[in-house]
Amino acid sequence: MPAIPLAAQVPEICVSDTPEGIPWKDAVVWTEVLPSGRKFLWIAAENIESVTWTNGNLSILPRRDTILSDNFQALVVMGGTALVGKNIRAS
Repeated sequence: MPAIPLAAQVPEICVSDTPEGIPWKDAVVWTEVLPSGRKFLWIAAENIESVTWTNGNLSILPRRDTILSDNFQALVVMGGTALVGKNIRAS
């Protein structure tokens, strides 16, 4: 599978070629289209403090004890389709 730069550096971002095995109710899931095909990316609930959205952009605020939070205040998923699981806290 070709590397997705951010996912290769941040273990909290999971990547799959297929939707099987994604914890839909307990994750934020989005897709990226690469020359090799569509990839599903997600972050599990245990790594997310909360999510917000504005003007179609989804902001994922990481929990304080994650590698994401060591480097970023938020991860912004722009455009496309992002799915917020039922058990994810929205603010």
